[in-house]
Amino acid sequence: MKKSLKPGNIGRAFTLIELLVVIAIIAILAAMLLPALSKAKLKAQGIADMNNTKQLTLGIIMWGVDNEDRFPYSWSGLAANGTPAWCDGVMSTVPDAVDENIIRNSSTFPYVPSVKAFRCPTDRSAFPYRGETLPRIRSYSVNGFLGPERIGSGYISANSPPFRSALKMSDIGNPGPSAVYVLLDEHENSINDSHFLAFGNLKNYGNQDWLDVPSGRHGNATGMSFVDGHSEIHKWVDSDVRKVTFVANGAPVYNPDIVGKAGPKDFEWWTNHVAPFK
Repeated sequence: MKKSLKPGNIGRAFTLIELLVVIAIIAILAAMLLPALSKAKLKAQGIADMNNTKQLTLGIIMWGVDNEDRFPYSWSGLAANGTPAWCDGVMSTVPDAVDENIIRNSSTFPYVPSVKAFRCPTDRSAFPYRGETLPRIRSYSVNGFLGPERIGSGYISANSPPFRSALKMSDIGNPGPSAVYVLLDEHENSINDSHFLAFGNLKNYGNQDWLDVPSGRHGNATGMSFVDGHSEIHKWVDSDVRKVTFVANGAPVYNPDIVGKAGPKDFEWWTNHVAPFK
């Protein structure tokens, strides 16, 4: 005999109003949590980036300890005196940009034997090559004022005085090792060779274009390391370096002008952290 359901056994369904209230509460909670999660993710990525820059800087310093206190060459290739580059390669084109052997053959790699340490975890740069899309192998560039000047470049000599190159660790003074940067996380649309020079003219602010551009991958901030071995995420005050352009296949376009001009406060920061004064 078929049993009939008693009125008390029938489940009460949610009304439309109740469902809308629940959905609204979930939306409010999500809106509150997502910014916090985004900040936590950004902070975690910044910590990973600082770990990379610290490792690479210690590798450069250890190379110097083993080589008469010298800085390695900040440019690609060999300096006139035979000093090797900290890392070779043209990062704006293939095959160099995707060839991990360039990292493994660098003077820094024996001290930092990790290919991943040469790439910022937030760097989305990749290049199509031989039927694959491969990540760019290196995100970092070294201060162009460290090590021998490239013959014929003119950038260092044009700014000397008031600045001078530091050929050895002991040349760092006024400002000291905690103020002069060693390497940084370079912008996807700017990185090409192995060194970094922010402006062609560092003597005075004239609303000039960036020569090389720092990345803005950490919330308009850049991972940097310094001669004393510490690393930090430096926030830019009156410059916006966050804009990035990738072409249809995902490769970054070489275009340092994409971010616009640097502000006077950030320009002044560079003049106090780029090199020792004469």
